Amino acid sequence: MWGLCLSVGVGGGGIISGYIIQDLGWNWTYGICAILYGVLGVILFLWCPETAYRRDALLNTDLGNDDRAEHLAEKRISLEEKRGHVESIERVETNITFSEEKHMNLRSLRVFNGRQCDDAFWKVLTRPLMMLVFPQVLFSFFAYGLTTSWLVVVGGVLAQLFTAPPYNFSVSGVGLVSVSALIGSIIGAFITGPLADWVVKFMSRRNKGIYEPEFRLVIIVVTLTLGGMSFFGFGWSLQVQDPWIGPVIFYGLQYFSVGFMSIAVYGYLTDCHRDKAPEAFAAINLRNIYSFGMNYFISSWISTQGPKEVFCIVGGIHVFICLCAIPMYIFGKRCRSWTSRVGLFQTVMRA
Repeated sequence: MWGLCLSVGVGGGGIISGYIIQDLGWNWTYGICAILYGVLGVILFLWCPETAYRRDALLNTDLGNDDRAEHLAEKRISLEEKRGHVESIERVETNITFSEEKHMNLRSLRVFNGRQCDDAFWKVLTRPLMMLVFPQVLFSFFAYGLTTSWLVVVGGVLAQLFTAPPYNFSVSGVGLVSVSALIGSIIGAFITGPLADWVVKFMSRRNKGIYEPEFRLVIIVVTLTLGGMSFFGFGWSLQVQDPWIGPVIFYGLQYFSVGFMSIAVYGYLTDCHRDKAPEAFAAINLRNIYSFGMNYFISSWISTQGPKEVFCIVGGIHVFICLCAIPMYIFGKRCRSWTSRVGLFQTVMRA
């Protein structure tokens, strides 16, 4: 859903903004966004409560190999002795009942509703950057960051490419080019999840029933083949001035293929660093640095060297980044073992 919303926002937003610019002027694209953000701010405050939940560390049964049933039972007895009127929550896995206090809905509207972590503020603030020392996070930062940043960059030069001859599109026509991106994003979102699960189950069966996080990286082969094809084809078709349907289809294929990279990276990080997944996700979302920097020179680069050379280089970088998943697949298990033994990485995890 995260990947879908990101892609639909970039692709679908272009369709709407094209008509706004044509009918009201480019300034109103920001004005309407400001209005929407104001309304959404009120909606988020009233109807989207904070979902962060501070559960007891004993309940993290998926971390470590020790049997915690006895500790959980002792915890249940302790909680029942301390609290009177409580709400029972059954845990089917251990057949143990835990109790928690009920809270009024108005309590969730408080600006400050208690701490979700006892760590110092500066540690929480810097931990996402510190997570980049982990090989899995660093790989995800480059792989996910570069592949998704291309979408923003290409979307930023559509007007330059399609308002010029031989296409001569209007502003709204340029916006309609993003229909292919919208379709590609939606189709990809509903295919990537089931396909990723099927691949993981298939490889686990072949691995004598043992699952390894690196199995998540296998579907990047789709991003490698279709994504590389989309960038090379997009630039080449624009250079030879193919009918508009050619580059538009390749543009939509970019969004379709990147969805496979997103679900591979998010699944891989969750499995490798489940207890620090929020920090890992925050680290890889520093990817905006890429698109911020590339938007400064991509337009002049296309004007100077032409779309064919530019997007063939982009496609080559994309292919190289996807191929980096091969050494990560081969050495990922060793990297996870290494980070679990070296003191530096343990210090980061506890920081």
